[in-house]
Formats: sequence, C-alpha cells, structure tokens
Amino acid sequence: RGSRIQLHWTNSRSQHSVDGPRHDYAVSRNSMTIKRRNDWPERLAAYFEANRDTPFEFGVHDCGLFACGAVDAMAGTTLASELRGQYQDADGERSALEAIVRVCGIPAIPVKMARRGDIALCETSEGMTVMVVDGPLAYGPGELGIRTIPLSQCIAAWRIG
Repeated sequence: RGSRIQLHWTNSRSQHSVDGPRHDYAVSRNSMTIKRRNDWPERLAAYFEANRDTPFEFGVHDCGLFACGAVDAMAGTTLASELRGQYQDADGERSALEAIVRVCGIPAIPVKMARRGDIALCETSEGMTVMVVDGPLAYGPGELGIRTIPLSQCIAAWRIG
C-alpha cells in the first residue's frame, strides 16, 4: 500500500497515463489466456440485457466490474467475482483493473481496430470510464443502468480473445 501505479496507452492523437494509489489485489491465477467461447455474441447480448437496469456502484457494479463481467460472459472466466467487493472507490477500481490486464496479458490495440466485445477507455463528462465495445457504441454502467457513448469518444482499447 502507499506505492503508486501507472497505466499508459497511446492512440493516434497523443499519449496518456493515469496514476493513483496502488492497492494490491490478488487474482487467483498466475497467468491465463482469455479465449471467447463459440457462442460469445449471444452471451454478451444476454449480459447487456441482464444488467440493463443495474445502477453504478463502486466495488459492486462499476465500469471495471461491468467490463470484467462482459469478459466473464464471453469467455467463461471469473474475473468480476474475484474483484467484486474488494474496493469502494476509483483508485481501488483502477488498481484492480491494472492487475487484471497484467495477469491476463490483454493487449492494447488502436481504438479504430476495436470490435464487439473488446474493452475501451472512454472520455465522458464524468471523466474516464472503461466500457465494452458493441459496434459504433461503447456500453457501461450509469446512474440508472447501462448507458452508451459513441466509440469516437474512446481514447484506448484492449483486445479480448
């Protein structure tokens, strides 16, 4: 505790970084490869529908857990359940996501290459948020349930499976 983490990414316009207090979160595997199941499109659609009216709450249903839940739905992993309830603020969420990206070896990609089911970092009026790509939109939790924003507002992306 007390040390800091930094996440870095580059897009066609500029370089970015986010830093914050480091929290050490254990993920129950040393390393893994995420592979989408054959029926992942149906699973992702069902995940969006199941969470349509679930409001945002740090550590319970925030943008990081929403993205991890989408990965779980598509690939049969248990990322969200391993992190749920382990933090209550944005700094904890950021640290938990950094641990997932590190352990799972999720590769960064240009936003213009993001496809359905990939993860994107988007700029919103509330700040940066992690969302799930679905066509020209990115989906994530909002105050009243799922909200969407244009993928053009996203500044970084990561390939899932």
